[in-house]
Amino acid sequence: MDTVEVKVNKPAKIRDYKLMLNTLAEQTNLQVDHFGGSMTMNQLAVFFAVASAQACGSYTTTTDIRIKLEMDRRAVSRYLTALSQHKYGSAKGLQLIEFVESVTDKRVKHIALTRKGEELALRLAHHLQEIAIRHMAQQGTGA
Repeated sequence: MDTVEVKVNKPAKIRDYKLMLNTLAEQTNLQVDHFGGSMTMNQLAVFFAVASAQACGSYTTTTDIRIKLEMDRRAVSRYLTALSQHKYGSAKGLQLIEFVESVTDKRVKHIALTRKGEELALRLAHHLQEIAIRHMAQQGTGA
């Protein structure tokens, strides 16, 4: 299987995530049925925030996501619950993320992708790469 290398030059802001999500939504009509359900755009933004932190070799926290995406704490908590193994409303969580206790501070819960979450992140990264390649090809042809 091919690997995808992700390089981050500066911290992503919400406008970067919105542009990426809009492009993804316009081009793909994204469904995550293969992974047991569907995601809202805000849940996908939170998922990308967790995946991008993990791709850089670190965990993230609820506070980090709230600041990065400029979202309300309660909203971030709801989105994380929906992405985790916990029950969200009447549906079971997507099991794409998990909460990991900090080894230095038991009060801090880090957020990491599960194996299932890593698989989805890889699929989305490949899909985004295809979108970027098509876009660059169109720009090169003047289309």
